[in-house]
Amino acid sequence: MNGDLAFLTVEIAPSWLVRHQSGELLELAVLTGGSLVHTQILERSLNRLAQALLAATLLLSPASPLFGQAALGLSSATAAADGSATLNLSLSSPAGSEPAGVQWTLAYAPSDIISISAVAGPSATAAGKSLNCSLTSGAYACLLAGMNTTPMQNGVVAVVSVTIASGIAGAPISVTNALGVSPGGNSTPVNGAGGSITPLPPSPITVSGLTCNPNSLGSGANSTCTVTVSRTGGATVTLSDNAALLTTPASVTVGAGSTTATFTASAGTIATDQTATVTA
Repeated sequence: MNGDLAFLTVEIAPSWLVRHQSGELLELAVLTGGSLVHTQILERSLNRLAQALLAATLLLSPASPLFGQAALGLSSATAAADGSATLNLSLSSPAGSEPAGVQWTLAYAPSDIISISAVAGPSATAAGKSLNCSLTSGAYACLLAGMNTTPMQNGVVAVVSVTIASGIAGAPISVTNALGVSPGGNSTPVNGAGGSITPLPPSPITVSGLTCNPNSLGSGANSTCTVTVSRTGGATVTLSDNAALLTTPASVTVGAGSTTATFTASAGTIATDQTATVTA
């Protein structure tokens, strides 16, 4: 049979097919000499299923010419306040070289990303494709295929939802192990371009409250004042007052893990009643 390998075509209804049942079953229908031979390959992961399909395609059609180079590009985004972000994975192929199926792996630092998931995008669903993905530490491997030979048009083929960890500067995600298959069952090279998620810049720290107790002072008396800021993160709050007989510090520092800080306002020798205002 070795002499016939260059003429075999991986057939799935009728050209090529991936049928994923219970996360285990890959069925390849191979058309040779007018008879249909079914081979079932049992694998333990979706990533191995994808590799088996593409390896079979390469083995059965080594003499087939390669189509034009396609590309998968992942967009970038700024995360919401809760760390969530949505990225588009887009397919770009030369005319006449659109793949009927494609696989890829999203690679990232496990400490950067809390969760990741993906669904088929509009270009994939329009071609009758479905998406199956497998998650391991720092890698999210996906296979996009269908029960048909319809090529996928350029556009968004997957929508990726990500939640990043707090306190990081950013989360780059690369697109690796990208490979496609043509409607005729030939493997096609695919370039991968990654994206990144940038955390939402923190809101500015503002003064949200100022109280002093007691708020009535005699000569030489002190009042303990508390300034409150909008969030943790550390801040230096500038202070001032409008009375010559009241002494306050120029500023007070709020610690990084706190939202309050205290300072002392001191009265001098008071000859007559008067009002003083402290501003933070």
